Amino acid sequence: MLSLIVGRERSPILNSRFPLYYHVKFAFLVWLQLPPGNGARHMYMSHLRPFLLRHQARLDQIVNFIYRQMSNFVSAHQPEFQFVGAVFMEIMSLGRGNRAIEGPTAQILDPHPDQGTERLTAQIPDPQPNDED
Repeated sequence: MLSLIVGRERSPILNSRFPLYYHVKFAFLVWLQLPPGNGARHMYMSHLRPFLLRHQARLDQIVNFIYRQMSNFVSAHQPEFQFVGAVFMEIMSLGRGNRAIEGPTAQILDPHPDQGTERLTAQIPDPQPNDED
């Protein structure tokens, strides 16, 4: 039944052979959700629960394997996750108005020539609108 619910939209052959599909799907979903019918409980008790109990050991192995792989991945890439978290927090703080977005920078010459000809980076202030215009 799930394959009909999910795969129906991609199969034009089924569209022509089963014209009341959407009506049946809607009735099935209503039956699953309404309390008097207990459809979801019936489907769980008669189909899903027996399947899960029958395959519980294998499903536990799969879940444990995925958990171990994810733990290894996270611990191997911890610095990257911390960097992304810091960038995300910086972006979020900019959005809340805690800091202004900095404008473009320009290169200017060092005003003290006796210390070398290093270039300094300075903020270019945003032009302020004139109230006189």
